[in-house]
Amino acid sequence: MKTILHSLAILFTAFLLFSCKATIPEFEYGSNPGTSAQEAPQSQYPPRIDRFEADPQMATQGEPITLSWETQHATDVHISGVGRVSPSGSRTIASPGIELQDIMLTASNDGNFAPATDKLDVQYTLFSTKVPDGYAGPSDKPMIIIGNRGNITNTINRYKLQPVNKYTINKYPNLKPLTPVKPVQATTQAVNVKPMIATPMYFNMAQLTAPQIISPRNNSTFNHYPRKLTLRWKPVNNASAYNVDIDCLNCCVAGKWCADVGKKFKQVKSQRNTYYQFSFVGAQPGRWRVQAVDKNGKAGKHSPWTNFKFTR
Repeated sequence: MKTILHSLAILFTAFLLFSCKATIPEFEYGSNPGTSAQEAPQSQYPPRIDRFEADPQMATQGEPITLSWETQHATDVHISGVGRVSPSGSRTIASPGIELQDIMLTASNDGNFAPATDKLDVQYTLFSTKVPDGYAGPSDKPMIIIGNRGNITNTINRYKLQPVNKYTINKYPNLKPLTPVKPVQATTQAVNVKPMIATPMYFNMAQLTAPQIISPRNNSTFNHYPRKLTLRWKPVNNASAYNVDIDCLNCCVAGKWCADVGKKFKQVKSQRNTYYQFSFVGAQPGRWRVQAVDKNGKAGKHSPWTNFKFTR
């Protein structure tokens, strides 16, 4: 009798399991059930530059030009000589002075992606044998052509313009003056009269400001291995490169930073990007700072030391 009752109990239990399936919550692979949607990364796609243009593409030095741009997935957009701008838009500025070699646009976001960059080449020229159509400005100022390298070369060939030697500050060799539209009236004792030539404009740049640190923040602690670390900072106006100093506690002398005893742990010069990735040594404190450098090699102010520490 007991055997029969036991068999019936087994059959009844099997029937319940077959007819009433249990529902088990499922999670995507790699997801954390306790993580809300608000804690997900804000940027899942790399920044992208769809358009960067200048209008007009030919202007006399000092005339206004309008820069326009379009980006996607960008939260921080910067244009050299202009500063921080909206992700997409336009800005009217004075045409670049003779000290600027190109106009750089940098787009970045808060994801772990390298910033996207695009640039407009700037070429300074003087009139040689033919004045560009519709031009009515003075002949003693350089003409500025803005665009990509191919278009600039075609424009120079079309109008037969003579490139300015930016490294010859006091005079322009082999410069031919324009033929006057109206005859010049003779004057008495007009001896040793020299034709007017283009005079370059000087631009005294102040010392570059210290870059603002983005990450890692001061006194950050890390426990991952390998000890790869990416340093990020905001661009500085008129900067063409950056110098990065990385220091280590106990690496040169026990209980002291290398810089405090007159030594350098690691120094990276002429870094073009606004980020730098490296591998640190040992589970110990470190610190870093960065300074901007202009196109003439003049270094600006250092950012304050930013401390970090690896625990393993």
